[in-house]
Amino acid sequence: MFELYPGAYYSAAGTRYRVTNFWFNGFRGGADLVRLSKNKWGSTYPLTSMKPEIVEIFEHYNVNGLEIAYVEAKILWSVYGYTLDTNQGSGAHRLNDPLFYSSRSKGLLFKVPSITSAIAFRDINTFEASLHALVHVILHASLPFIGGQLNEINGLALLPSGHILLFDQETGSGVCAMLIDHLD
Repeated sequence: MFELYPGAYYSAAGTRYRVTNFWFNGFRGGADLVRLSKNKWGSTYPLTSMKPEIVEIFEHYNVNGLEIAYVEAKILWSVYGYTLDTNQGSGAHRLNDPLFYSSRSKGLLFKVPSITSAIAFRDINTFEASLHALVHVILHASLPFIGGQLNEINGLALLPSGHILLFDQETGSGVCAMLIDHLD
């Protein structure tokens, strides 16, 4: 859902295009495309942000003193820009009108136990970076247990509360539900 946005490079049937205009109303959308010459290469990558909203808590678990909840979350997604890398240069670009999407997913919510020691960090940026790194460690460590791939599960560090939300990247995949069996 993030591949099309104004400025994106897009390939279809062996031809490269650049998106000049994109619209989406939640059910239907469309794009205006300009064909790129064969000697122009490049790629774009969307700059996105996510904000979760917990909709429902299904179950609670206590694993070695760590409280974990199996939840349904509404994920609010935003595409606010993109990076562009071409044979003519590279850089980051902001969209004039960011794109917004939402989806529902199930996932696991827990609070990092040593969150009270956040005071030990010299600044909030160090704390935020550490929590973000922990999300990646947990995501990668979960893969052998679910027999899945990294594109099937996602995660967020929620600041300033110190919670981490792991969620199914594709709604209904059940990847986080599979993790429940391996919590201990």
